[in-house]
Amino acid sequence: MPVPLRRWLLSSIATLGVYPVEAAQLPRHGCAAWQRVAALELAGSIEQGGLKGRYTLLLDPHEGRSVTAREFGAFSERAGFDGQVGWTQDRSGASHQLNAAAARAISTTEAWLLRRGWCNPVDARVEPMPPSGAEALWRVVPQQGIPVVLRFDRASGRLRAAEYRLWGNRLIRHYDDWRDVGAGVEIAFSERDEDPEDEDSEVIALAAARLGREPPAPTAFARPPRPEDYEILGGARSTTLGYEDDGGARIYVPVFINGNGPHAFELDTGGHLIVGRELAAALGLQSVGSFANTGAGTAITQTGVASNLEVRIGEAVLHRQVAKTRPFYNDRISGKSPRAGLLGLELFERFAVQVDRAARTVTLTPLEKFTGGSGTALPIYFIEDAPLTAGSYDGHPGDFEIDSGAAGPSIIEGYWAHQLGLDVALSQGLAWGAGTGANAYDEWLSRGEITLGPLRFPHQLVSYVGQPVRGSESTHLQAGLAGEWLLHCHDTTYDYGHGVVWVGAPHECPALPFNHAGVRVALNHDTLVATAVAPGTPAAAAGRARGVRIVSIAGRDASTLSTRDAAALLAGPVGSELQIVWVPAAGGAARTVRLKLAELVP
Repeated sequence: MPVPLRRWLLSSIATLGVYPVEAAQLPRHGCAAWQRVAALELAGSIEQGGLKGRYTLLLDPHEGRSVTAREFGAFSERAGFDGQVGWTQDRSGASHQLNAAAARAISTTEAWLLRRGWCNPVDARVEPMPPSGAEALWRVVPQQGIPVVLRFDRASGRLRAAEYRLWGNRLIRHYDDWRDVGAGVEIAFSERDEDPEDEDSEVIALAAARLGREPPAPTAFARPPRPEDYEILGGARSTTLGYEDDGGARIYVPVFINGNGPHAFELDTGGHLIVGRELAAALGLQSVGSFANTGAGTAITQTGVASNLEVRIGEAVLHRQVAKTRPFYNDRISGKSPRAGLLGLELFERFAVQVDRAARTVTLTPLEKFTGGSGTALPIYFIEDAPLTAGSYDGHPGDFEIDSGAAGPSIIEGYWAHQLGLDVALSQGLAWGAGTGANAYDEWLSRGEITLGPLRFPHQLVSYVGQPVRGSESTHLQAGLAGEWLLHCHDTTYDYGHGVVWVGAPHECPALPFNHAGVRVALNHDTLVATAVAPGTPAAAAGRARGVRIVSIAGRDASTLSTRDAAALLAGPVGSELQIVWVPAAGGAARTVRLKLAELVP
């Protein structure tokens, strides 16, 4: 286990021994009856994202093994814990284990809650907290679990809420409407799961509860088998197709949706299958629901869900797929077609994905037919849906997410950096504000050494954004994120079936361009605009540039440029002169400026 994660777990758990609780006795209302329950089945309704569906739970009350299902008609989701490790089945029907150390700790605490560990908390550290009105509060750390704050009604002794932290946010589970379902066993028939950071919630209303006399069979909690909803046409072992990129940091493959295409979809190990809302509308896809999502940055976006899609990549076909639909940042691929969607977890749970940099091809092989890659094998594990591997930053070990959809410099996570005292140095790098409008946030760039397993990447450009309250960089459970910026010179093979990412020897390839001008640009409704200007840079010396509309860069019409094209021009040779024509944000005459490009992050 990486040392920082071990420190995080130890700070949460304090020790792996048994804790005395005589001085901090938790309420025991209903515990005597609960001890006599061998199995519990619950059923009712669930509401989330504007949709209403069916909810079920099967529980072993003594071991904490469980399976929950959320069925919304257009799609369903399941999650479980088999007594050793958790698993999750996504909307497409495929699944994977939640087997990272932090995920195991989360599963341990969730199982402790489901089996009402407070009835006999000899395997937990219990600390009373100051009461709040009618509630008694306790901080509990189950053995090998994560901390949870429990709120009990002081008058009745019934649990009212449990709060704990997941990968990127908090979960506050509220309990109400406790009812006797027989033999003195009380169940909360109303449950509301609140996600304060994503400003989202789901509501469960139970309609039935059944007590069992015998524990459920272990097979009832096993991870589901891989679905039989994919193939290589013609029975071939694999399919190979060419890809294009936007200068090296993103990989796009041609995709057909319901026979329509090809459309440019990005390979993204950090995401899910997404169809851009523009393409969804053009194809007449019916989207349901409105679900809150956060990612890079702090903005909350709403996504719908389209179901029963056929997705074809080369000769590989995924049947009956479920995709998120959302507005896409409408950038072009080096002046070509716009990005239309993402290929994420659903693809990688079914196919081994091999990226050949020299041939510029992607090969897809069904996982059950794939025997292995070449190069250095990096074992991967999961907290949620993106693969992690053991790595380090400047000699400090931690878990790093491998995100093929990350087009920028490698990220050092704020909470992890703060725990190790690295945040002071990281926040003294180049001030490089990111995002726009409500999604604007601070960012600093500096350099350091990153390792992934035995692979060393010295003098790497790294990004640090502090400790935002939401979004992917608010995580407390990993050290950083490495993507195409780090691996673009290496052949890569993603083999989720064997739990490995293979990284080949580096090819001769140019470094990805980084800005030497000090101005960031983005497309805003097909117009290239300056979104940020770093202090002390050539762009800052040229006068106020943020918000200006770019007319041309180095004599090239800005209307023909993608942001990656613009980034390449802004990263011209150090010491050279770059001409930019821009129009002030308030309007007026175009202005020509000449910037002498300089190294911004030595």
